[in-house]
Amino acid sequence: MKQKRKNLIDKDIAQRVHKENEEITKPSKDHLKISTVVQVTVSVLLAIMVLFGIVYSLFQIF
Repeated sequence: MKQKRKNLIDKDIAQRVHKENEEITKPSKDHLKISTVVQVTVSVLLAIMVLFGIVYSLFQIF
C-alpha cells in the first residue's frame, strides 16, 4: 500500500514538473514583437551611422 501511494505521489510530482518545464520553455507571444522592434531599431541606427559616415567623408574630401 505504501509503495502504491509513493508511486502515485512520484507520478504527480513528475507531471507537475513536466507542466512547469513546458510553461518555462514555451516562448511568449510578446517575445516575437520585442525581437522585431529591436531588429528594426538596430537597423535604423546602423543606417543613420552609415549616412553620417558618408556625409563626414564628403566634408573631408571637399
